[in-house]
Parts: sequence; C-alpha cells; structure tokens
Amino acid sequence: MSHPEPNTSSFLPCPTRVRAGRIASAVERLVFCPLYQQCLDVAAKNGWEDFTCRRCPLAREQATAPSAAALATHQPKG
Repeated sequence: MSHPEPNTSSFLPCPTRVRAGRIASAVERLVFCPLYQQCLDVAAKNGWEDFTCRRCPLAREQATAPSAAALATHQPKG
C-alpha cells in the first residue's frame, strides 16, 4: 500500500526533546517522515539523548503512514 508524500516545503524540522529518564515510543517517532533525517540532525547537534515527533505539524499527516513496527512485522502474502 502506497501513501502519498506530504508537501514538506513549508515545514521545518521540529523535534521535541524528551526529558532524561523518559523514552519516546515507536509511535512518537515517525521514521518514514521526509524530515526525519533532519530531525535526527537537530537532536544530534543539540546533544539530545532522545526526541519525539509528537508535536510536529507533520505528525497528523504522517499518522496514516504505517509505523516501523507494522512494516517490520508485515509479511507479504504469496
């Protein structure tokens, strides 16, 4: 199943730092987002241990995309 790419031209990466001792769940990390690599860069440059995509305006658009866990466990039939 193919999902259309959202128009990201008007968006900037906007990860939210996760407090020490708390771990972002797979749901809070949208690894298939076209800006994900840029968000990783922001987190790395700021020395963050973890971040979430939960507050990103693109999160609503990405909510219909399959999660990494869903893709990892999905086996094509045939």
